[in-house]
Amino acid sequence: MTKDHRACLFTLFLFSLVLPCATWAQTPDADDKDIISAITLDERIVRATRGSQVNPNVSATLGLTIPAAETPITTASISEELNINQGNATLRDGLRNVSGVNVGSGNGVHDFFVLRGVDSLNGGLILTDGVPEPEAGFYPMHNISEVQVIKGPANNLHGANALAGSVNMLRKQPIADTFSEFRFGIGSHDTYKVTVDAGTGNAEKTAAARVNGLFLDSDSHRDQVEQRFVAINPSFAWTIDENSELIIHFDYQDTEVTPDAGVPLLGPTRFTGSRSANYGHSDDFSNQEIIRLMAGYEHRVSDNVTLRNKAYYTDFDWSSKGTVYAGFLLFGAGFEASPDVLSRFRPTLEDEQEVFGDELELAIASDTRFGENEIVIGGEFTQYNDTFLLSAPSADDLSVSTGLTFPNASLPSVPDNAGDAETEIWGAYVADHLKVNEDLTLTAGGRVEFMDFEDSSRGTSKSETLVSPFGGLTFELTDDLALYANGSIGFAPPSTLVRGPRGEAEEGRAVEGGVRFTCPITGWKGNVAVYQLERDNIAVPTSSGLNAESGSQTSQGIDVDFGGNLTDDLVVRIAYGFLDSELDSFSEFSAFGIADRGGNDAPFAPEHILQVWSEYELDEHWMIGLGGRAVSEQFVAPDNAYEIDTYVSMDAALIYRQPTWDISIHLKNITNEEIDSRGIGNTSVTPEDEFNVMAYLGIRL
Repeated sequence: MTKDHRACLFTLFLFSLVLPCATWAQTPDADDKDIISAITLDERIVRATRGSQVNPNVSATLGLTIPAAETPITTASISEELNINQGNATLRDGLRNVSGVNVGSGNGVHDFFVLRGVDSLNGGLILTDGVPEPEAGFYPMHNISEVQVIKGPANNLHGANALAGSVNMLRKQPIADTFSEFRFGIGSHDTYKVTVDAGTGNAEKTAAARVNGLFLDSDSHRDQVEQRFVAINPSFAWTIDENSELIIHFDYQDTEVTPDAGVPLLGPTRFTGSRSANYGHSDDFSNQEIIRLMAGYEHRVSDNVTLRNKAYYTDFDWSSKGTVYAGFLLFGAGFEASPDVLSRFRPTLEDEQEVFGDELELAIASDTRFGENEIVIGGEFTQYNDTFLLSAPSADDLSVSTGLTFPNASLPSVPDNAGDAETEIWGAYVADHLKVNEDLTLTAGGRVEFMDFEDSSRGTSKSETLVSPFGGLTFELTDDLALYANGSIGFAPPSTLVRGPRGEAEEGRAVEGGVRFTCPITGWKGNVAVYQLERDNIAVPTSSGLNAESGSQTSQGIDVDFGGNLTDDLVVRIAYGFLDSELDSFSEFSAFGIADRGGNDAPFAPEHILQVWSEYELDEHWMIGLGGRAVSEQFVAPDNAYEIDTYVSMDAALIYRQPTWDISIHLKNITNEEIDSRGIGNTSVTPEDEFNVMAYLGIRL
């Protein structure tokens, strides 16, 4: 038995012992403030789901009002309640609850995750209320009511870039009620956090406004690393008449963080210095400013016909200067690495991204001779603008023992990489859900996109027509047992980081089969899915940025989610993912020329990930939360030179609630496990925080 399997079996045994100490999340009454009372603009979006869910209803992301039992794909949901109970701060914290998802650091400047072997920068589409997000930032959870995850290529739903799936963050919506809630947090590393959630509505229940705000200031477990978030999200909803509604969101976020180059690697070994030591430059910085605007309109033409329109604009400005390791200086005939002299580059990035577009769709429900039918027909225009300059000045050397720096004369200079790219995508799509009989449902759809790409600074352009089909079915064997299967194809536009002529668009193909079940005795719900995902035409830039090679990747795996009540007061959710992800053909630039990585494991794609979270209600006020995570070995780069060890970590929470206030204490990594995560390529890893504490006081008026 391998170390990976022993770790997972050990964790299962551990939780069989400690589950009686865990807690249960309360289910809110129907009049909970997050369920809109009078303003019902697009109920697929505004109705928040609270608590930890297995086999959730994700109609807001699918675009079809499909019951969870009839959804032919693997889905997941992370509720506001779960984020609060676990003390989750950003998107990557919440995604730990999703089977088959690995999370890590984005060099200290953005959220990062890997879904079914594909990382979020290259094939995991992130959306806010169905609008694509720019690359790449932090996504705080203060204004999010639910996160819905679709696994497998989702281009037919949301367009390009959703090769491995999509993550849709649903914002809190205005409600026809007057309320206010303030949360004050204090924790390790001089962390101070304040969130605000307040709203009001008129007496006629036809108009409502809401505002969510965030302030966070914190140091870090890493030396000279700090972060500061400021965000505000006002929104407005108006019931124009009994058939028409309008909702408007404005979202502003300013993020100032210190980039973290991590702890350097010496080939297959990790530098043995302090886990808190920072080998970057003392004045590294990363400043991001995001503005989001969205207006959604819905008109019910009749009982069976609904017209929806959504216009959106996102502006993302990113200015940064951070350290990138070139490696330890090589000495001797065998090119042995010196454990003291670390060579560093210091790239500077000025990047402005814009996303704007409009989506118009018509939803029609009807009874046909083939069965109950719902069809959505739509069109969408989206434009992506990306103007950037990535420059790297001359390298320097750092003596890690003395802290002294001196110029480096041996490393070649790295050329600037600049782009002024514009991508226009005109798309048309259709999705059809047919309930043939009480047992069989069919879902099919497709999206055709006409893409025009132009980079004026490099004199390159490309036009392409992309077709993304999808088909799936669900068959209910019994009231408590259903089978489902699906197949899909997706695409991604050319990378703006690659110079020269663009090759074919990156393509993803997936097939999946699964079973959903409900235990008739315990009421536990579960889902088991088996899948295969293939990626082709992966752009692999050389050192000059030229796209000289293309890569391919295959991921196969099993996702398992199940959970429910062990007792009236105890609920448990378990998520397990098995993954075998391989780079079938992959070449990249190295210090010794073009290196063939074909046959290697994909980076940050561990074979086993097990997540357990349980909640126990001691009485009407007290709740206890206990959970853990086990992750097997994982490589940090396509060269497979360095491997992060298996780890098992545990978290806990203690929560006391009254109608108008609550207090909670969140203990992270209570076993003080030393965990490494994504650094920069094959040159570093980033140490995760060890044992840390965060406490919150919530006040509701």
